[in-house]
Amino acid sequence: MIKIRAFAVHFPKPRREEDVRSFLESNFSKYCPLLIEVERELKLDVFMNRVILPPINVLKAVFGEVDLNDLSALLENYLEEYKMDIAAIPIERKYSYLKQIPEILKETKRLYFSFNIGDLRNLPCLDLKEVVKLWRKIDRVAGQDAFTHLAFTYGSTPETPYFPATVSKRQGLSLSLLYATQLRDAVESGKGLKEELSRSLRLAEEIGRDVAERINLEFLGVDSSVSPWMKDSVARLIETIINDKFGSPGTHYAIFDLNKSINGLSKKIRTVGFNEVMLPLAEDNQLKRAVEDGRIGLRDFVSYIFVCVSGLDMVPIPNETSDFKLIRMIRDALVAGCIKGKTVGIRVILAEAKPGERINLTGFGNVPVLSI
Repeated sequence: MIKIRAFAVHFPKPRREEDVRSFLESNFSKYCPLLIEVERELKLDVFMNRVILPPINVLKAVFGEVDLNDLSALLENYLEEYKMDIAAIPIERKYSYLKQIPEILKETKRLYFSFNIGDLRNLPCLDLKEVVKLWRKIDRVAGQDAFTHLAFTYGSTPETPYFPATVSKRQGLSLSLLYATQLRDAVESGKGLKEELSRSLRLAEEIGRDVAERINLEFLGVDSSVSPWMKDSVARLIETIINDKFGSPGTHYAIFDLNKSINGLSKKIRTVGFNEVMLPLAEDNQLKRAVEDGRIGLRDFVSYIFVCVSGLDMVPIPNETSDFKLIRMIRDALVAGCIKGKTVGIRVILAEAKPGERINLTGFGNVPVLSI
């Protein structure tokens, strides 16, 4: 049976006659219990169930001023009541809300935020000093775990079941997979990577359509990205493809070639989101080993942006790093995205640790800290 990383229920634009509470209540109550019931009936192997809101500016246009603290509190309550795991609140470019995020992140374990700093054709519309200022406040107020709940995007924020860099633009259901190990097994057995990719994605689409129909939602699509979760490692898949250690010559090409295969097959099914290889450091045990062995570092992660979606995702760096260096690091990541021509998501963790040390991130275990 295929492993589903997440089902995501995308909430619609609110109606004029609704207030925030009734909007959340109606959507949670109408779809979430049904989703959990259908998963149980079909005996699906689902890691997480998620909720994605429309951008905060869309909510504001309907409800008037939206208090982010109140919205967050309501979401927490509904997630608990309806047994959903986590929810995403896209800030987009309403930067006035950013100052509330550190205090909210101090309290929440279930809410994720993203904000957009511009499109790929122009320089960022938010001063990068403000990004670093926000990071500093999160470090002081909420601590290292909070950074896992926040990302910023450069380029259009996609509709995707992957968090935190996501947004709901239309009502429906999406899903993502955990299938790196299946793909590695296919390579090792000689069955063929493309064949297993095709089989898995077609099955995911079939399951997604079936579940969406049963809960009366439009099926938006599969995010066909190959992503890790600890032992289910993308780095190990790449090592199997190149028959060498991750970071060895050929690593970039193997990632690029795998992306090509994903993109080609994605055109044959209904997809949403990124549809690329993902390399979040804290979520991949073999990737952690590659860092600890000294085979890859921060510059490598930035370089991977050219060939995969998440070059700087879940990467811890020392919180003593100067603002100047943090800004230069961000610029390097953004220019890679500009050249590639695709949205860049950045999720960096400021840690009270030295390069080479390990920090313990709740839910992710020990993660090595990179030098910058």
